[in-house]
Amino acid sequence: MKSSRGLLAGSLFLGLVALPYALSAQTPAPNVIRQNMPIVALQNGHFQESLSIAEAKIQGDFGIGAMSSLDGEIINVGGQIYQFKSDGTVRVPANQERLSFSAMTLFRPSSSPIPLPAGTTFACLGPMLDPILPTLNTFYAIRIQGTFSSATARTFPRQQEPFPPLCRVTPAVFPFTNVSGTMVGYRSPGSPRYLENVALANYHLHFLNSPRNGGGHVLDFTVTNATVEIVPLRTLLLDFPNDRAFNTMDLSEPITCSPPAPEPPTPVCPPLPKKAGE
Repeated sequence: MKSSRGLLAGSLFLGLVALPYALSAQTPAPNVIRQNMPIVALQNGHFQESLSIAEAKIQGDFGIGAMSSLDGEIINVGGQIYQFKSDGTVRVPANQERLSFSAMTLFRPSSSPIPLPAGTTFACLGPMLDPILPTLNTFYAIRIQGTFSSATARTFPRQQEPFPPLCRVTPAVFPFTNVSGTMVGYRSPGSPRYLENVALANYHLHFLNSPRNGGGHVLDFTVTNATVEIVPLRTLLLDFPNDRAFNTMDLSEPITCSPPAPEPPTPVCPPLPKKAGE
């Protein structure tokens, strides 16, 4: 059943103040993240089509998401959206094609990029960047650009209704070596668990290589020479789908298919370079 974007069942401000639909429908201002549904719905198998590619572009020039029917994940880089297919190819979807999940913003960094030391891994982002963030209780847009000695990404194959929960879908995984490209995504509040069903906690990134012919949802990477830019996002506009699948779902918690993995050991991470004068 087709989802309707026309009804915004709710908009949430991080201070829990409701925003009117007329405001949320406008082209977003910087420091605003617009998401079309809570992540728990995608985890529980809500892959129905929602907003169009054209609508997602209006909401921002930076972001991540997934195609309808989970036909691959997507990345928005500078206002251009790319689809990662499960056969490893990358395509530019047409404006009328539709997404199941979308999280978009305008990316307007106000400070210089931060160099990431060689050897920085995905697991090191939290230990390295969290201490320099002004708070861990809000969202941040994250862009990493440079070269990587290795990167691992995944995407999903197209699904058929009735849709399974996400954890029962086998992803296609792609390893890259000595690759350059761009990673974009978000750091969401992780330690305070009040948003855990709204967005994936901590760092959630998608990767597009420089030739723009490979990438996907980031599972791991090791930096050769890269920088990171961080933009605080103080407003969350959260839409809710208006279709039978969403309205009848039990979204009290995400469906899980196996026991949670044990906590990984604390990574050994190189230090960030000190600023001049420190």
